[in-house]
Amino acid sequence: MTTPFSSRLPAALGRWWRPAIVVLGIVVLLRVLDGPGESFWTQVVTRAMILVLFAVSADLVWGYTGVFTLGHAIPFGVGGYTAGLLADRFGWSEVLLLSLAAAVAAAAIGAITGLLLFLGRQPLTAIAVSLTTLALSFVAERIAFGWSFLGAANGLPGLPIPTLFGWRIEPGVPFFIAALVSLFVAYVASSHLVESRVGLVMRAVRDDEVRAAYLGYAVGHIRFAVFVASNALAGLAGALFALHEGFVGPTQIGVVLSTQVLLWLVLGGRGVLLGAVIGVAIVEVAGRGIADEYPRQWPVILGVVLLVFVTALPGGIVDGWRRLRDRGRTGRSSSGGVEVASASTGSGAS
Repeated sequence: MTTPFSSRLPAALGRWWRPAIVVLGIVVLLRVLDGPGESFWTQVVTRAMILVLFAVSADLVWGYTGVFTLGHAIPFGVGGYTAGLLADRFGWSEVLLLSLAAAVAAAAIGAITGLLLFLGRQPLTAIAVSLTTLALSFVAERIAFGWSFLGAANGLPGLPIPTLFGWRIEPGVPFFIAALVSLFVAYVASSHLVESRVGLVMRAVRDDEVRAAYLGYAVGHIRFAVFVASNALAGLAGALFALHEGFVGPTQIGVVLSTQVLLWLVLGGRGVLLGAVIGVAIVEVAGRGIADEYPRQWPVILGVVLLVFVTALPGGIVDGWRRLRDRGRTGRSSSGGVEVASASTGSGAS
C-alpha cells in the first residue's frame, strides 16, 4: 500500500530543516563577520564549507559504519591532484567536469583500497584497518613529495580559475556560492542516506558487526560500498579545495590532514552529520583568531581542548547537547509526575 503524501511530508521536512539551518547560519555568519564581498572572511568561510564536505565524507565511514581510517586524506588529495593536473596540464576549466573526474578517481582508489580492507579472503580487523590506512597515508604523501609529475614538494601552484558554463568562479562570492550549493546538496543526500533503511543497516554494522552478519547482512560489502561512496565525496571536496586555493600539494594527501578530520569529528560528534559542521566551525573558523594571535601555542591549546572533550564529552558537542536536553525533559516529566501525585493525594484526603 502506498504511503499518503501527507504522512511522508513531515519526514521529508525533517530531512531538509537541518541543512537549511546550516546554510542560513553560514550566510548570517558571513554577514556578521564581514558582509558579502571578496573579503578575508568570505575566503575563510568558503574554505571551511569545503572542509565540512570533507568531514561529512569521513563521518559516513567512521561515524556510521565504525571504520576508523587514518588515511581519509588520500581520496581528498587524489581529488585535488586530479583536478589540478587536468586544469594545469590539460587546460580543463569546467568545474563540473573537474569535480566529476576527481570524484571518479577518488572512488577508484577507494575501490582498490576497499577490496584489500573489506573483501579479502580474510577481512582485516579494526586495528589492522587503522594501521593499514595509516601506512598508505604515509606512502601517498611520500609519493607526492618525490614524484616530479605531481610537482614534488612544490606541488601544483597557480591553478587556473575554474568556470561554470563559461562563467568564471573566482575566489570570493562566486566560489562561496559554489561551495555553499555543493555542501547543501551533499548534506541533504547524506542525510537521506543515513536516515533511510540503508542507514539503519550501516548503524547495525557499526554497533555489532557479528550480530549484523548473523542476521544475514554482508558486513564487508556494506562497508566497501560506503567506503567507496565516502571516497568519492572526499575527492569532490579535494577538487573544490584545490581550485579554491589555487594550489595542491603533498600536505593535502598526508597523515596530518587524515588526523585533523578525525579531530573535527571528535569535537563535533561522530555518527551525526551536524557534528562535522560544528567541529570544522570550532577549529577552522572560531579558532582562526587564536591561531593567528598565538601561532606557537595554538597546537597545545587545541590538544588541551581535545583532551577535555574526549574526557568530559566522549560523544562530542552534539551528544552532550542531546544529554542535557534529555535530562531536562526527564526532570520536567518527573516534577510533573510529583505534582500529579500530590494533587491526587490531596483530593483523596479531602
